[in-house]
Amino acid sequence: MEAEAALASLRAHIEEFIALELTQRLDVRLANLVHSGVLELDNWDGANLVLPRTVTTALLEAAAERVIWHSHRRRYERDINRLKQSL
Repeated sequence: MEAEAALASLRAHIEEFIALELTQRLDVRLANLVHSGVLELDNWDGANLVLPRTVTTALLEAAAERVIWHSHRRRYERDINRLKQSL
C-alpha cells in the first residue's frame, strides 16, 4: 500500500475510533462523572483550562485502554511507548 493510501486508511480508522469511543459517548461519560461526584463543576469558573485538560486526558486514556484488548496490551506495549515518545 502506498504511503498516501496507508495514511488515509489510518486516518479513517482513527477518526472512526474517536467518533465511537469519545464523541458519541461524551455526554454519557461526563454525566457519569458528575453523578458519581468525581467531577465537581461548582468550583470551575468556565475558563480555567486545568479541568478540561484533566478530563480530556482521563477520557483519552480510558478510551485508549479500550482500543487494545487487555490480553494483547503487553504484546503491543513496546510499540505504543515508542510512538508516544515520538509524539
